[in-house]
Amino acid sequence: MVAVREQVATARLVVTSCRPVPWRSRAADEYRDAVDCVLRMLTQLTVALDSLVRLATTVRAAAGLPAGACARPWHAPSAVDLAPVTPSRLGATSVQVGSGGLTSVDTDALAQVAARLAAAARALDEAQGVLVGVADECAWTVAVAGRSGAASPATPEGLAVVGHGAALVGRGGFSPGRLADVVQRVAGAVRSAGVVAAAGESAAQAGMRDAATSAGALVGRAPVLLLAAPSMVAPFALGYLLAGGPDGASVSDLVAVGGVDAAVTAFAAGLRAALPGDAPFTLTPVRDSTALLAAVLARSSGTAITVPVDSPPQLPTPRGLAGVIDVVARTYDDGMPTGTPGTAPATITVQRLDHPDGTRSWLVAVPGTRSMGLAGDVPTDNGTNLRLAAGVMDDMTGGVLTAMQAAGIPPDELVVLAGHSQGGMVAMSAAAAVAGVYRLGGVVTAGSPNVPSSVPAGVPLVRLEHAEDAIPQLDGLPTRVGANVTRITRTLDETGTGVSLAAAHQVDEYRRTAAMVDAGLADPASALGTAGAGAAPGVTALVAALGPEGTTATTMQFQVTRDLATATVDPTTGLPRVPVMRAEPG
Repeated sequence: MVAVREQVATARLVVTSCRPVPWRSRAADEYRDAVDCVLRMLTQLTVALDSLVRLATTVRAAAGLPAGACARPWHAPSAVDLAPVTPSRLGATSVQVGSGGLTSVDTDALAQVAARLAAAARALDEAQGVLVGVADECAWTVAVAGRSGAASPATPEGLAVVGHGAALVGRGGFSPGRLADVVQRVAGAVRSAGVVAAAGESAAQAGMRDAATSAGALVGRAPVLLLAAPSMVAPFALGYLLAGGPDGASVSDLVAVGGVDAAVTAFAAGLRAALPGDAPFTLTPVRDSTALLAAVLARSSGTAITVPVDSPPQLPTPRGLAGVIDVVARTYDDGMPTGTPGTAPATITVQRLDHPDGTRSWLVAVPGTRSMGLAGDVPTDNGTNLRLAAGVMDDMTGGVLTAMQAAGIPPDELVVLAGHSQGGMVAMSAAAAVAGVYRLGGVVTAGSPNVPSSVPAGVPLVRLEHAEDAIPQLDGLPTRVGANVTRITRTLDETGTGVSLAAAHQVDEYRRTAAMVDAGLADPASALGTAGAGAAPGVTALVAALGPEGTTATTMQFQVTRDLATATVDPTTGLPRVPVMRAEPG
């Protein structure tokens, strides 16, 4: 009985260690309520076991036996990890922003908690087995003694009471076995919550995308299958139902449940399969098909040059995540509502951030798509989009590398790269290209699809996405939370009144989303503020790279262009100027 009590005590310590976890949401509150309920039941079970231990001790003493003389063989409980759950340092976090506040899920921490709870459930299962064995052994000993008249090591009456008590505890509502089932269900729920948060989509959404990919590939391979169109729309019918069906599904609703992901992968898989030759089914249809399109349609990389902007506007010093997005918004040309007057298209901003202690860091801001063409003078076009999606070198990534070199960024000072839409893709591509050359402090994307190039593992990547924004889904895959990835999502249409796709993608709306995150981190009363740095460690690390209060900014700008006349003549003075040629990654 002592061994059973020790095993239950071990399980109770493990469950207690799982209560504080970096998880802030309604589901997290329900989880903590469930843990509290389990701990109360474990406390009651411990009280019952204490009574049984005292009774067994009395029976042994009455029989004149030393302690442990009747104990069953038992292996001591295995060593368990009771240290606090370790939050992630750079990411592995999914943050949701809304009018009701901010929620945060540390997916790595949830995986740790699920594993610990599963271990506690196994300990309780083992305790249940021993408890049932004690009851059976006591009953058998009493029965044999009664039939044979042989002397028992303890009084038959005492053994009967101990056995009956063990049987009652083993069959009761708070038995170790039943509590093991409860703890195992809690572990499963925590594991599922972590998997969904990390995957960025539900199982239904993943199934819809996979089915659409298969359907597209089949049609591309055998166009006659278009006759079976009703079956081909099944994946999109699933998306329609996920979005709410005929009682209110809108285009933005379909976007919110991953409809664009499914449509893009279906089209890309069909295009890839329809090409001449032995085109196999592929797990990356968007990347493979865009690589082919880029080779045929987009102007090859290396046709643009990067020109320093004379007397650029001095943009505000970035404070917080919203400050970073604000610099990106102001970097747009003056044809955009947020653009700074006099700014040309495809301008890159580089800010030198001088800290009060004499150290420095840097911010590089990149705007998004401004031309629907494929090979015009403005390189922030769809040709660049195709090349970025395909993972091949593009003019805007080359422009960022040149701008960083021309600005004089040293290799030992932190650099934060940020961009909106295409600019976020460029920021990720540039971060991958300069890994090991520059000291990266973080990457921020707002409303951007993913790119095949990976941001280095030790660099925090903060990705902001609106549920109704279709653009981040154009890569055909959900945004998955990784060891260094913080995914921040916000649903704009919380009242069901509808929101346009264009409004969902606006950089100004992303600036507001970032401001909500900053407010949540700064407010001690909010979920994120209460959790501290562990709630959004990637954001905290990235903001720290910008420098403390008192940091000042010096702004430099560079225009990337394919128009040689613009590149060689200063439009303000009319005098020729020497362009800065684009640097390729070394």
